[in-house]
Amino acid sequence: LKEDFLKYAAGFKPNVTTIQGKFKNLGVSFPTNDVDKVTFLAAIMSYLRPGGRYTYEESANFGKLLKNPLEQKLIGDCNQIVTLYSFLYSLKYPIRDLNIKLVPGHVCLHFRGIDIEATNGSFKKYTKHDGVLAITELLTTNLLDVVDADARTKQIEPRVMLKRAQLAHLISSKRDLVERNLQIAYRNLGIRLMNEKEFNSALFYVEKTRDPKLLATIYHNGAIHYLKRKNFKRAKYFAKRSGKDNLMQACYMGEYRELSKKVRGIKSLDKARAQKSTYRKMLDLARKGGDAKAEASVQKILGQL
Repeated sequence: LKEDFLKYAAGFKPNVTTIQGKFKNLGVSFPTNDVDKVTFLAAIMSYLRPGGRYTYEESANFGKLLKNPLEQKLIGDCNQIVTLYSFLYSLKYPIRDLNIKLVPGHVCLHFRGIDIEATNGSFKKYTKHDGVLAITELLTTNLLDVVDADARTKQIEPRVMLKRAQLAHLISSKRDLVERNLQIAYRNLGIRLMNEKEFNSALFYVEKTRDPKLLATIYHNGAIHYLKRKNFKRAKYFAKRSGKDNLMQACYMGEYRELSKKVRGIKSLDKARAQKSTYRKMLDLARKGGDAKAEASVQKILGQL
């Protein structure tokens, strides 16, 4: 691709007067000090003009764009074709010369006051836009790009999606956009970890989303999970934060039943006295669990000791 383009660019003979006329029609001053750069961009536009080597396809994946142009058409969406333009430009000139412009639902290249619509190879002047940004913002737009619906893909692990969102958050100046994606990544990873019974890790990520409903779900499910595994310390931790009294009481009574196994079958007072601390703990748990019958039963035993 690189070799084929450079061969094409070397033989490209632009009509500078025609290009100047396009700038004038759009109300943009022609950069007379950068004629060579403008004509090199014109070579890229000509090389990748639609209907020739390149075809536009919404939400295409990069694999469709990185082809041998002598054998296959290059297929890509706006993010990808702008990225390819930037790469080809960088073969001869500093990539920092370029910017991107965020048009609603779209991205185009920007150079010295004029827009380059890479999807159809034309000069434009978009008035409605969300800003002209550094070329490095292409990293963000590609990190957060949507998936090609036609491609055979593996499911991307939520941790990988989170890393993408975190990287985009670090490098992007569009914090409102990337913050939303970062919150979604935290949420998705939290749900995944919750479903895998990794409740401590799930809490770590969901707490960053500030989603009280999801947080309550994790506390509730975590309490039940640890209760079933008889990890009463963790069960009570989650139950307490769930805000559900009945769940907390269930934890106390689960621990009560587990302790009762230690004293099951004791008939002599001497053996019962040896387990007095166990009975006292059971009494405390029965009270906290709201089980009056269990409380009365243990209180009766303790009264005999």
